[in-house]
Amino acid sequence: ANGVTTITATTNNGKKARCSVLVRDKVSTRLNGHNITLPGSDDRIYFLDVTDKDKGIWKASDAIIIVSNGKYALIDTGKQMYSNRIIKYLRDLRIKELEFILITHAHEDHIGGCSNIIDSGIKIKRLYIKSLNNGKSDAEYKLRVNQIIKKAQNAKIPVREVSRVNALKTTLGDFT
Repeated sequence: ANGVTTITATTNNGKKARCSVLVRDKVSTRLNGHNITLPGSDDRIYFLDVTDKDKGIWKASDAIIIVSNGKYALIDTGKQMYSNRIIKYLRDLRIKELEFILITHAHEDHIGGCSNIIDSGIKIKRLYIKSLNNGKSDAEYKLRVNQIIKKAQNAKIPVREVSRVNALKTTLGDFT
């Protein structure tokens, strides 16, 4: 709701930090040279914690859930070894349908879990995936992307390859 609230965080050893937050129904601003208005609605972004430390090395992985007015999307799908965590996050949030999955690039920590998420029973309306045709990608990346595209097509999920030439503009709830 509109107004000011204070968020307080307390550490295990008793240290505290406070932050005041102003909530407004709509926010008008400029972003990258464009005038934008952000609606006051039920919009959220979840940065999923899908990283482990293995033999002293952090094994990073990337997945982000976007929510706007009851519509859901997933950006990247993390490593295959973490896909069950991502599926659990989706189910914990009671997400039964994704408007789209957007794969930003073909590194394992961004695309690895896509097959398992397609197989999870969560409905996926569209898959956007970065095209490899115009970039320098090795054979392993191309194979991985082609496997995901084939799996999506077999599951009757429309696929659109996105590139600088074939740019993407889509909507999700209040977001464009």
